[in-house]
Amino acid sequence: HNASVHESFSDVFHVLKGIIPIAVEADKGRFVMPIDYLWMKLGIDNGIPENDFGQTSINTHLTESIFTPKVGYRVVDGEHLKMDVLGGIRYWYLGLNNTVKPVGLGNSRSANWVDGLGGARFILPMGEKAAITVAGDAGAGGANLDYQVLGLLNYNFTPKWGMAVGWRYLDVDYRPSNHQFVFDMVTNGPIAGFTYNFGGKPPVPPSASCSASPTEVFPGDPVSATISTQYFNPKHTVTYKWASTGAKVSGAGTTGNVDTTGLAPGSYSVTATATDEKEKKNNVASCSANFAVKARPNYPPTATCSASPRAIAINQSATVTITASSPESRPLTYAW
Repeated sequence: HNASVHESFSDVFHVLKGIIPIAVEADKGRFVMPIDYLWMKLGIDNGIPENDFGQTSINTHLTESIFTPKVGYRVVDGEHLKMDVLGGIRYWYLGLNNTVKPVGLGNSRSANWVDGLGGARFILPMGEKAAITVAGDAGAGGANLDYQVLGLLNYNFTPKWGMAVGWRYLDVDYRPSNHQFVFDMVTNGPIAGFTYNFGGKPPVPPSASCSASPTEVFPGDPVSATISTQYFNPKHTVTYKWASTGAKVSGAGTTGNVDTTGLAPGSYSVTATATDEKEKKNNVASCSANFAVKARPNYPPTATCSASPRAIAINQSATVTITASSPESRPLTYAW
């Protein structure tokens, strides 16, 4: 049989007796595994205008199952473009049944084959909830030629639920050497459906840890603070802001410099906030580190004196020298 079907959109539900479309995908890192299954049953009654045996029509049913498992690798995983290289098979099963009515005599034939495939898929994210997918594959094996082109617009209402609308074009030319069953068919048209994301482990929120060095200083001594972050997207630029209770902090990176000039003795903290501006959720992490300002002790200076020479006669002179230092390195003045 050489099958060729042309139906207008208004006739689809008259001819379509049943359909089960399922698409499942499992991802692990950059490895992807999309699986597509489509089952359709078409049926139509063709009237017999003239028949000497009292038969009025021929009922034709075509059952088609298409199973397409693929595996692939994400060669491009950018923010604005993702590209997967895919390979797999497409398994076809066709069953054709013709029944003469009302006598009920009929004839059934079936065929099945497997085609090897290679293709690619491009995903263009459009914000956090939407994306455009364009995919194609081609191959052969049991069929002389087997290729598909697919375009989808995906929109996620929630992290779990979404919907997809698009267009699918599937062409196959199956011509075995015996020519007893020839199937040269194009299946194309709009597609729509709901999507559900089972997901894996929930995303780990970003975190940060801070440290200050030294942890004890005198007023005016500098303090250096650092922030270390985890679980931010390594492809995004993270910005940092510094603040402190009572002290002035300068710095726009992972290091903040604290000025303790004029601070009264006590405990203080310095806080850093890391932000990923490109992410809308789970994009901020903060941390704090403590340091203490100590009162300066009032240690007096130390001094020693010496005379040279140590013994002199009347009308002779001697030089007296003082050697002094401050334990707190303060400047000294001298009076004689």
